[in-house]
Amino acid sequence: MDTKESGRRKFLKISGAVGAAGLLAGCFKRKDEFALPRDKSPVPGADGWYIGEEKNIASSCAQCPVNCGIMVRVVEGRAVKINGNPQSVQVDGKLGPKGQTGLFTLYDPDRIKGPLMREGARGEGKWKSITWDEALAEAAKRLGALRSRGEAHKLAVLCGRPRGFMKEILERFCAAYGTPNFFDPLAAGEGALVQAMDLMMGIPEIPGYDADHTSFILSLGSGIFESTCNGIHFARGTGAFRRGNPTRRSFITHVDPNFTTTAKIADDWIPLRKMGTYDVLALGLAHILIEQGWHDQAFIQAHTVGFDRFQEVLKDYTPAATSERTGIPEDRIRRLAEQLHGSRPSVVVVDARSLSTSNGLEIARAVLALNAVLGNLERPGGIVARRDLPLADWNALKPDDIAVAGLAKPALDGHGKQRFPFSSSVADALPESVLGETPYPAEALFLYYANPLFSRNNPERFRQAFAKIPFIVSFSPFMDESAYESDLILPDHTYLERWEEALPPPLGFRATIGIRKPVVEPLYGTKHTGDALIGIARNIGGTVADAFPWKDFRSAMEERLAGIARAKRGSIVEDDQADFLKKLAKVGCWNDDPSPAENWKAAFRTASGKFEFYSAAAEAKITGSAAINKLAPADYLKSLGKGALAEACLPHSEPAVFEGAEKEFPMLLFAYKDITYAEGSGENIPLLVELAGLQKGLTGTESWLSWAEINVETAARAGVRQGDVLWVESPLGKIKAYALLREKIAPDVVLMALGRGHTQMGRFAKGRGENPKHIMAAHFDSLSGIVSNRITRVRIAKA
Repeated sequence: MDTKESGRRKFLKISGAVGAAGLLAGCFKRKDEFALPRDKSPVPGADGWYIGEEKNIASSCAQCPVNCGIMVRVVEGRAVKINGNPQSVQVDGKLGPKGQTGLFTLYDPDRIKGPLMREGARGEGKWKSITWDEALAEAAKRLGALRSRGEAHKLAVLCGRPRGFMKEILERFCAAYGTPNFFDPLAAGEGALVQAMDLMMGIPEIPGYDADHTSFILSLGSGIFESTCNGIHFARGTGAFRRGNPTRRSFITHVDPNFTTTAKIADDWIPLRKMGTYDVLALGLAHILIEQGWHDQAFIQAHTVGFDRFQEVLKDYTPAATSERTGIPEDRIRRLAEQLHGSRPSVVVVDARSLSTSNGLEIARAVLALNAVLGNLERPGGIVARRDLPLADWNALKPDDIAVAGLAKPALDGHGKQRFPFSSSVADALPESVLGETPYPAEALFLYYANPLFSRNNPERFRQAFAKIPFIVSFSPFMDESAYESDLILPDHTYLERWEEALPPPLGFRATIGIRKPVVEPLYGTKHTGDALIGIARNIGGTVADAFPWKDFRSAMEERLAGIARAKRGSIVEDDQADFLKKLAKVGCWNDDPSPAENWKAAFRTASGKFEFYSAAAEAKITGSAAINKLAPADYLKSLGKGALAEACLPHSEPAVFEGAEKEFPMLLFAYKDITYAEGSGENIPLLVELAGLQKGLTGTESWLSWAEINVETAARAGVRQGDVLWVESPLGKIKAYALLREKIAPDVVLMALGRGHTQMGRFAKGRGENPKHIMAAHFDSLSGIVSNRITRVRIAKA
């Protein structure tokens, strides 16, 4: 140290202190384009904070549908860190990586900063900034003209959120305006499970799981530790069970063609040799349980109907037949049945991944039936039905004659009438209706957190349909592909800047709701979509305006939350409604008191009040649609390519349908959602992208590429080595990807993560990788309307 200091003094004497400082600055100053600036730019609202002042503000995440409770650390008006909220029953203070990267969404440099109107042709990227008054007036003018012509039904609304008050506001707008064309995302993803729950239990919602008390979990192809809504709940619940029971640990068996992340975490992995046969396996296990007398006979007798008819179906699912159809050894199938029986409480789990073949509805129904055979519905450690919240209702609508006439029109997709009798909407059927102008042309389209030009199978169909729709409005806060092709953009706040309730999916024996509120002042001139819709309704006037009596969305939200305040139960109880809302905003969530198990009235809301192996609702929907089409039920089902009525109303198996000739396209494309995926929005978050790559053993740079994961032996036969550039080709076209070789992948499968391949979405996402959706077929199940992600045959070749 003395030598260095002496040398320094000598140097300064020779060159002078000022000259030395300039020399050193010149030698060592390097510009880092990713470095954070030392001087913080001012943010809205910062003037109201003291220097160094910080707060931890409770809110709710919106990075995925789970809506976890969060605590946001805010310093001098800037949000700087997001953690889990200890009051949240979903996460108990923990938070997944999507939630922790929410600041990237808030501070994304490519956010849309105010309303934009298109100038020039669509797709040219020419926009004019306008005021909010001008924007809302323009939307109202275009929609008002449609109504005045008696064509309100020609408006379509695509909503990307499966639940929540904003979805209800959009539905209310459609009803007051007069269009039957409201489309939610439930005909994709876990829609098959929602429909199965509706048909067999009378509850159109995914089930909850009492994972805290489950001793054996049989996962049939699910992504419970990857992308499912209940992933965090399962991880926390099974971990707590294992720690809390030193002499008896929960056991997880995962059945999947591929060795996925869930398979790695599971205690046992069973390869499924024949794709899309989870329904066969579930029915085969039910056959063994009943044959051995291991079924819950008391539960079945007291709480189910149609069991005798279900037993007739099971005669064809002997262990030998099940083994032949699934490729799983017969002794392994028998062992699974023994584990389900001997390790109770046990539960069988499926999710969007499991149901992504064309027979997803039958897989969902077969698995619910298997759980009923085990008697684990509405019991500790099993499947739990959604618990209702004591919310207040908004005033009933009073539609005018125009709205009544519009709502009486058939929907553009024909759901529930001409086709898709089990579905509430099928957005993927829109392109063919719009292009064919059947049953009528579409004149306007609203997009709320929906980006069909990127996230739908074969999105070119939607691009062609967009060209025929005269007026398209997007509420996206980002310039995604669909917003880029719109006429008017009314950008929403990010979730860290707006008031909103946060309804999680069902989790267990208690209901919960979170509150989402601004943790910072809005950074730009954006507006809550609920407020924008109220403004449009007021500009339209008449009964449309009357349907929205609130000054803003927050007021509408608080009107519904008042029902919880009046219930005076759960984690927050206050005599005064205003005090309740104030404390709810402070704490960030309200948790109901735990509900007792075996609440059969809550669990089974079917016409019979029981679990229905033979679904009366399915029979009613089929016969109703048949009558509309002036056909006998048998003939109607035949026109849909289905079997007899009894079969359609009972759990059964159907062979998965794959698009493309097997000889020409010998492999199957399995597209999956990794940790970044949330309808594509996660790709503009660099940390998530590289974390997803890290899980695959990739470097940060490699994470941004599109990878095709294939079996090492398949690769060797094709002369493909690690990192080779491949063509992945389907009957629809081909995309490029890099070869990532794996040992434990089915030899006839190509795995590709969804989310890459944006042509818009900002600097981080644009132009990186390829979008597998471009080569994925859009195949509809004729009953459910479900569009499947794992039905497309492909071939690979070195590029």
